[in-house]
Amino acid sequence: MGLEAFRTECQHEVYTSIPNQRFDNPRLTSTLQAIRAGLHSPLTRIEVYRTLAAYPELWNVYENNTEESFLHLWEMPVAGEEYIIGVDCSEGLNPEGIADFDCLHIFSANSWAQVGVLRGRWESFEFAQLIDAIGNLYGGADKVLISVLRNKGESVLSHLLHNHDWQKRIGRDWGGLYYYDEQEILNRVDITAVGGRKPGMPENVATKPVMVTALADAIKEDVLILRDEKTVQECLTYVKLPGGRTGGMSGTHDDC
Repeated sequence: MGLEAFRTECQHEVYTSIPNQRFDNPRLTSTLQAIRAGLHSPLTRIEVYRTLAAYPELWNVYENNTEESFLHLWEMPVAGEEYIIGVDCSEGLNPEGIADFDCLHIFSANSWAQVGVLRGRWESFEFAQLIDAIGNLYGGADKVLISVLRNKGESVLSHLLHNHDWQKRIGRDWGGLYYYDEQEILNRVDITAVGGRKPGMPENVATKPVMVTALADAIKEDVLILRDEKTVQECLTYVKLPGGRTGGMSGTHDDC
């Protein structure tokens, strides 16, 4: 029968036959199996209620979780812990005519474990409110670094800066709203000057390969602890495209 056919037909590992996958298939498939076996179940309603009750906008999303729009949490804030929040804002329809999602990930800066994920469709000011609430839930500007993908995210960045007063993160200082400097990312240079910085992380021909390669290395070396099934599925359908590009294969999302 063949190993690949056996895995696909008998084990229902439907991601084994996708050509040109960008990320490590065995590692992600093993993670997906663990998730489906219940090894990474999110916190229950009872476990999160007491904390989320103080954040009605988050509780409203949590109470109305669906397969497409959801808030999942695996760890509540831990005293002394620092967190990274990565944000991707939607852009209407992709080339296949499929609507994009807003997406947010919370990672522990110590363990690189996926602590939470938020996915759905909101107006910019609503998404900014949710980001602000999650940032404050996990410790505020002293404990949380928020990095917003600048492409499609300018309006959300503006809300976070001016309506929610998130401070600028300069140089290697921890916490606040991440400000990008090209030399710092591309050349690994420690830049402390304010001049030339812009809020958010740009996605372009120079930065996207750096980000994608870093994620590929982290997956292959088992640095990230991924717990969300949708995230792992989107990594498995993320492929190499013509012209050196990368993205979700036709008919799939790559927001997570």
